[in-house]
Formats: sequence, structure tokens, C-alpha cells
Amino acid sequence: MTPIEVRRHKDLEAARIGLSTKKLGAVLVFTDEVTDTMLDAVLAQAHKDHVPTMCEFAYQVRRGCLASYGPQLSEFVERNVEQIVKILKGAKAADLPVEQMTRYELIINQKVARAAGIAVPQNLLVRADRVSE
Repeated sequence: MTPIEVRRHKDLEAARIGLSTKKLGAVLVFTDEVTDTMLDAVLAQAHKDHVPTMCEFAYQVRRGCLASYGPQLSEFVERNVEQIVKILKGAKAADLPVEQMTRYELIINQKVARAAGIAVPQNLLVRADRVSE
């Protein structure tokens, strides 16, 4: 595993060079406000170098990630709204329990797989919650 750290927009160029010069088996993109704004550039470099990408959320697969495995955003939003309502009704944020998502989904982008020359195993396609073309 070779971590390529990107904390600011100016780190992107170094990360893109790292993607193209290292023989990477795959790229795992963790989502935050910086990496999400740069996702298209990271995916473009990975596609250019035929490196498969794994992301956290379904919308990232629609943007070009090969696959995602992460919580369903609808549940994430529901839980956040519930927490906000409790706070607006007077609860202290520090007193609210930490909650973990319970519904996760695996999504595979077959178009990206074909473009990268990756044959996704049939047993993985069957287990996926969604397969996009």
C-alpha cells in the first residue's frame, strides 16, 4: 500500500504525478471536502493510467469511479436530520450518541471496468447492490 496524501488543492498535482509514476494496483479515494472537489481530476488520471478506483458513495460511481462501497446517503441524511431536530429541541450535541450507519451498498460501474480492461468477476456482479452501465 502506498498512501498519497492530499490535504489541499495544491497537493493534487503531486498526487497526480504519484499516480502516473507508481505502479499502483488500485486507488482508494477517501471522501472529504478537498478530495471530493478534486475527484474528477483524480479519476481522469487513474483512467488515463488504467488504474481501478474505489470510492465510498454511489454518486462517485456516476462520476467515474469503478466501484463504491459505503453507507447509503439517504440513511446518512436521515440520521443527521434526526440529530439536528434533537438539538433544535434543546438537546446538547455532546449528549447525543454516536451513531453508525447500518445500510451499506456495493455499486460497480461496468462502463469504467470495460474502458480499463477489467473483467469484473460474475460472483461480484451478482453480490453488488447495483451495476451501472
